[in-house]
Amino acid sequence: LSRAQKEQKINQLVEFMKEYQNANASTNVDIDIDPNHHRIKNLQIKVSKTPMDAELLLFQMIDTYQKNGVIDHRPNAASFISTILLWKDSISTSNKRRVNQNETPSSSSLPIEDASANATERSVQLLDLLTEMYKLERDTGKNVDDLKPDVRVYNAVQSVYMRSTVKNKARETKKLLLKLISLCHQKDGRGGNGDNEDDAADSAIDEDYIPGIRQWNNVLNACVYTTGNQMEKKEAMKILVETFNEMRGAAPTQTGAGGTIE
Repeated sequence: LSRAQKEQKINQLVEFMKEYQNANASTNVDIDIDPNHHRIKNLQIKVSKTPMDAELLLFQMIDTYQKNGVIDHRPNAASFISTILLWKDSISTSNKRRVNQNETPSSSSLPIEDASANATERSVQLLDLLTEMYKLERDTGKNVDDLKPDVRVYNAVQSVYMRSTVKNKARETKKLLLKLISLCHQKDGRGGNGDNEDDAADSAIDEDYIPGIRQWNNVLNACVYTTGNQMEKKEAMKILVETFNEMRGAAPTQTGAGGTIE
């Protein structure tokens, strides 16, 4: 099935669930159908035509959760990952439109450079929003296992930078890797400098943030596919060499590979 066909079928399912729920609202029948459940909404996000459509659904989920406090209505990390990946796909779509000379440009099709800047900016903002939600929910004592902005989320943002043509894509992709390395040495992302026993406990390895080979390779790929002037390419080459050497000497907890890379 195409994305449009999947979207149509999922939307039909949601409408059926709503109708069934409303039809039985006045009865004593136990209805285990929830069209606002995050699993249903995540399916809708995943098959959205555009990242803007996905974001609209995501923000609707946040609004619904803020109003009713039902955990099953709260978006999770998967909701954000699917939205971020749609931003990555939007760069490819703009690139295809650019090379197709038979297609008349429209207001909805941005040039590849603008699409890249927009996609990377939105992806970082979504990562920041997820991180903020995670900390807020965690600090109020709620279960946040599915809301954690773990290595999968950072990988999604890295993939947007890799696909993009923005300036300093290598540097920004490397920043995301370094952030992961920092977080994996901070218990639950809270930090600690190791000066006392509490800090020593806080510095325990958090496996949810351990970068794997893919996250290191994302940086290398961002360097290889850097475009721009000679200065940008020179910086990218420097980051590539530094990152490759760091990757070879990285501890197992920094590579997710069980040892150094040969």
